[in-house]
Amino acid sequence: MTNPRSDWHGVLAFAVTGDWLTLPPAEGEPDLDRLLADLAAVGWSGTRLADAAVPRVMPVESVRELGAARFAAVLSELRRRVRAQGADVRRVSARRLNPDEQRLMADRPPHWG
Repeated sequence: MTNPRSDWHGVLAFAVTGDWLTLPPAEGEPDLDRLLADLAAVGWSGTRLADAAVPRVMPVESVRELGAARFAAVLSELRRRVRAQGADVRRVSARRLNPDEQRLMADRPPHWG
């Protein structure tokens, strides 16, 4: 079996779940549709996956082996798809803003009119 730390799907799965999962390896290029289906098959889908898909520290060796710029681009697309399939992960606070926070929220650059 392929080492998940040197396989596109293994590293991408870790990037969005935080766990090293045993998934079928990518055959060369990453297939995000297949990866999302494989993740769903092991219980990572919807709200659970959207909540877990936060930025995390990645193993340098794995990212370097896959190509850092390409990895970042593929991961960005994966996170976009996860947010599209899962819950809206923006958090809304019930706390009211204090006057200083309200002033900062209302502050706009001069060119905004």
